[in-house]
Amino acid sequence: MGAFFNTVKGFVFVFNIICVIIDVANLVIDGLGVKYSAPGSDGHAFFILGILLCGLLIMTTVIGCYGVCSEILGVNVIYSIFMLSLLIIEYLEIRSFQPHGIYFHTLQSLETAWRVVGINPEPMDDIQRRLHCCGLFSGQDYAFKHMSIPDSCLSVEGSSVTTHQIGCLDAHWKSHINMTRRQQCFYWALLAAESFTLLYSIVFCVLIHRRRHHRSANNLDDVREVIIQQNNIGSRQRLL
Repeated sequence: MGAFFNTVKGFVFVFNIICVIIDVANLVIDGLGVKYSAPGSDGHAFFILGILLCGLLIMTTVIGCYGVCSEILGVNVIYSIFMLSLLIIEYLEIRSFQPHGIYFHTLQSLETAWRVVGINPEPMDDIQRRLHCCGLFSGQDYAFKHMSIPDSCLSVEGSSVTTHQIGCLDAHWKSHINMTRRQQCFYWALLAAESFTLLYSIVFCVLIHRRRHHRSANNLDDVREVIIQQNNIGSRQRLL
């Protein structure tokens, strides 16, 4: 019983730490989502909600770690209820996630940057440096605008200088797909970690309750033995 209790206790603590690590990664992803999504859009609200939920999860995890260390039944029950609530909310959040809104917003920014590249090349240069691309479809697009290829299209590898072959439209789409997959991966990993944490937390609560009941039963048996011994001593004294 003692070894199993300590094993479950260790699992709850370890999964809490795993939740915190994944949660920090999700905070970074949600922060980037807020940066690249349009204010007031569904995607922007989604990432804001994600940041709030991540903050609540970190606070809940702190409560869980305290409950594990203190072995207080009430704290662990409250922690399990909070974890179950967050698990349901985050699952509904993931199911309602619509990444196409973010894609169209950043696509609009790309088109705007390309439209004014002859007047203000800095936005397009930033996109080309970030996505390692050149032009809208390819580097030849600059020839149609009667412009030379900017330095942001160049890639320096040792002593050789090459031009990025991929256009920013294709690079933007690939970046969006990778970001979406990364988000989904971290979100589902967090849900899995929370599910295991909740499972072991419930088992831990049951074990704490059984241990408390077992100790109460032992204390009651001890009290009965003391009463019986006192009665026996009293009976002997009367006989004497």
